[in-house]
Amino acid sequence: MQQLSKEDSRLLDRDVPHSNVSSTGVYIYDPSTAEGGELSFPDILDHIESRLHLSPIFCRKLAEIPLGLDRPYWIGDEYFELEDHVRHVALPKPGTWEQFCVLAARIHSRPLDLSRPLWEMYVVEGLDLIEGFPKGSFALLTKIHHAAIDTGLGMEIMAALHDSSSGFSGKARSVNSHICVPEEAPDSIEMLLRTSYKYATSPLRMLRPVRKVISKTTPDMIKFYGGQLTHSKGVHLTRFNREVSSRRVWQSCGFDLSDVLAIKRAVPGVMVHDVVLAICGGALSRYLLTKQEMPETSMVGMVPVVKQKQRKAQGNNLEVFFFNQSMHTEIADPLERLAAIGKDSSDNGNLDGAIDAKALMDNDQYASSETMAQASRQLTTQMAKTFGEPPRAHCCITNVPGTQEPLFLKGAKMAYTSGLAPLSEGLGLVMIANSYNGKLYISSTSCREILPDPEVFDSCLKESFEDLKTAASEPQTEKKHSWIEVTDRARKVDQEDEDASDDPELNIQHTEPNLLYTLLEGRAALELAAVPLALPLLQSLPRGDGHPVMVMPGFSADDSTTKVLRYLLRKQGYAVQSWGFSRNTGLAGNIEERVAERVEKLSKRSNRKVSLIGHSLGGLIARHVAHDVPDSVRQVITVGSPNGIDMTASNVTRLLAKVYETLNPESIIHGSSLQFTPARLERWRRSPAVPLTAIYSRTDGIVHWNSCLDPEEHQFSENVRIPSSHIGMVHHPMTLWVIANRLAQPEGEWQPFQEKGAYSLWQNFLSPFKLLG
Repeated sequence: MQQLSKEDSRLLDRDVPHSNVSSTGVYIYDPSTAEGGELSFPDILDHIESRLHLSPIFCRKLAEIPLGLDRPYWIGDEYFELEDHVRHVALPKPGTWEQFCVLAARIHSRPLDLSRPLWEMYVVEGLDLIEGFPKGSFALLTKIHHAAIDTGLGMEIMAALHDSSSGFSGKARSVNSHICVPEEAPDSIEMLLRTSYKYATSPLRMLRPVRKVISKTTPDMIKFYGGQLTHSKGVHLTRFNREVSSRRVWQSCGFDLSDVLAIKRAVPGVMVHDVVLAICGGALSRYLLTKQEMPETSMVGMVPVVKQKQRKAQGNNLEVFFFNQSMHTEIADPLERLAAIGKDSSDNGNLDGAIDAKALMDNDQYASSETMAQASRQLTTQMAKTFGEPPRAHCCITNVPGTQEPLFLKGAKMAYTSGLAPLSEGLGLVMIANSYNGKLYISSTSCREILPDPEVFDSCLKESFEDLKTAASEPQTEKKHSWIEVTDRARKVDQEDEDASDDPELNIQHTEPNLLYTLLEGRAALELAAVPLALPLLQSLPRGDGHPVMVMPGFSADDSTTKVLRYLLRKQGYAVQSWGFSRNTGLAGNIEERVAERVEKLSKRSNRKVSLIGHSLGGLIARHVAHDVPDSVRQVITVGSPNGIDMTASNVTRLLAKVYETLNPESIIHGSSLQFTPARLERWRRSPAVPLTAIYSRTDGIVHWNSCLDPEEHQFSENVRIPSSHIGMVHHPMTLWVIANRLAQPEGEWQPFQEKGAYSLWQNFLSPFKLLG
């Protein structure tokens, strides 16, 4: 009679109806490889019975101490019946993948009977219309409580049932097999006497019943949200960090492992594990964008690391540790996101001593199902230990390399393997990635309230993978040009192809800004300080209609420079998105095309057109995007942008380029992809066929104000003057006023900006730089 360990007892106490701590393995088989080409339920039942002696998990149950005064004991079940644990079900017609996912989620949701051995299996037939599997395939769902997984022996249920060849042999796998021996329930008096002796030798044990009652009766949400007041290191909460319900949802998709390895090779130094994180990060970004809930900072995933125990014990010597890693969801470019994740992995000391993925796949001792079960168990254990604290991650992502050789269940070839994981309060999404026989499968477990449309999230995973696959397959040119070389080429073409404007104001010779204005650029700090004073006026602006708005920073800047603007617009009711790239490095990597693709996808998902706002160089990118995908763009607002494409109109262009190139030598531009032709420059000069507002300042100390005007006005084009510096223009109160006013116009009812009210008062009387302009 063996007593339950402290760790297992904690897991048992955490088992509540809406959040049970059980894992469910999902396995699909092709019966055509079995003897006779089929495998009946009695055959499967006989096979399971022949393997019962290989693991004590099958036949042992819990014997509770009266009144819960001590940890329960493991004993052999004297009433064990195999048919009580193995059930036979079938999908209703027509037998689709969606029906199978719903069935698997419902089975996973049901708590196990704690008075019997803590496992059950379901043989599922009727998988007749599932793509990729032959008609007549069947599935095996294995559900096991985490308290029953014996990490010391390392013999999990699925490891006991499978063979590495189709030729079935009924012999035992190990000489030290555990025989299923029934035991009578221990006498209550005897157990109380044992407990009394332990209390006498260790009085602190008396606190266990109190802790157990609190764990069972205190609502998780009270402890969880109460922890928000006392802990400050949690992540920014998303929908995945809410209270979980008992209604589970599950989806799974598969990818060719050869494609995953090709993506890995496209970015030197990354691992398959990094590719998995990049796929999941891209899917999270896509899904939250459809909900207009994308956080500004990167999402964080809790990921496992498998290591060898320092002291090799008999049997399994695995240890699984979890640590938090950024998924860099703030980076839209798939390969850039993958490179950033890879850099974090290589810098993370927690990976020291981790078992190599190839060793994990090749060594049969570390079967995928065993490792996956232990990773799930360790995750639940960790969440139990941190119960009551705010979440430190948005989700959990386990990546378990598996064998690339097929496994068999009494001759039937396993065609698919994955699983469902338990959820914890504040961690309502777990993604399991596992490889098997040339495939990588990614499965997501959540609950209906958090993930009401699991099929949409599954599509996001597939789209994220396709983005990585496409980016990895693009040919890379060896010829590279620096930003300064590109600037020189642009200036030369610009001078050769410049057309005189009919507008006298636009025909002024472009010159560098006045040196005085450049020296006064430091006033940007004062303009930022004026924002709180102007909030009462800004809050009087009309509310937005909720359409998506994307904001792009200037050259060598990142999203932090547009944070004030995005905060205000979000308060006004818009679905504000950052541009999705870490820093605006100029025209590197066909940035305009990549932003255009993101805008088009955002428009399709929200079923609304997107308004684009760009500061400085970000405005040029916005203009290009509007030319590329006009049907997805509602309007463009440029803020201090050199719309005239005159590089000589800036007195710091070359200086900024040189400084940025020195600080970031790895930032290069592929000249062959830029195509700096007169036709392309002319396209940039032309106003896009959407409403356009060009905000400029005559006291701009970086770009000459004349270059910031829209060079080709049409009936939906306008130039609006702001008394501001260049750097501070993006958060100047009057800029915020103009932008909010422009965005609030009903779609299709654009009218020019009216200089009246508070704007006119500031512009004509209150501006401290009025005399300078």
